[in-house]
Amino acid sequence: MRPLSELEGELRAGVAHVAALRSQLAAAGRGAADLLLLGRWPPPLQLPPEAQAWGGGCCEEEEEGGGPAVPHGFLCPITHTLMSQPALLVSPQLSEASPTYELSAIRQWLRNSRTDPTTGRHLLTYHFIHNDNLRKAIEDWVHDRLARERLKQQQQQAQHQQGQQQHHHHYQPRQSPPHPHHMSAPDNNNTP
Repeated sequence: MRPLSELEGELRAGVAHVAALRSQLAAAGRGAADLLLLGRWPPPLQLPPEAQAWGGGCCEEEEEGGGPAVPHGFLCPITHTLMSQPALLVSPQLSEASPTYELSAIRQWLRNSRTDPTTGRHLLTYHFIHNDNLRKAIEDWVHDRLARERLKQQQQQAQHQQGQQQHHHHYQPRQSPPHPHHMSAPDNNNTP
């Protein structure tokens, strides 16, 4: 069994850690709800660098690069980029469905303005809930898009190689007619 003094020391260290977290949250303008979610919030999705260049639009359309456009619901209304940590903004002042934003973007927004970016409503109280279903949908869509892009690249490379092989295989240099200066005159002396 561990001595009581050791347990008391761990408890004091834990209480000090929680107090430090609360002061950090207060300094950053975050509420107690953030403290409750702090340990359970999933890490941001690891999006590929090219995801920043993916534009918005409808699922059915394609972007200039040929890949499917990012579904509108996957884009943060503040940053207009693909969300990696989607967060529901929950507040009694929002009577309709809770909007979803990129967590870091909505926190920054609310530090500067206590209004909902979508509706403009003033928020007296609010908290965030991670949108796990949306996060999973974004993760699956990104994985699928990257797989499609890899397959398309492989097909293009195979077509290019096949085209080069056919060109090389069917290419036969044309024999040009002899140059007039190198032609010999017909020998008429040997005619019978």
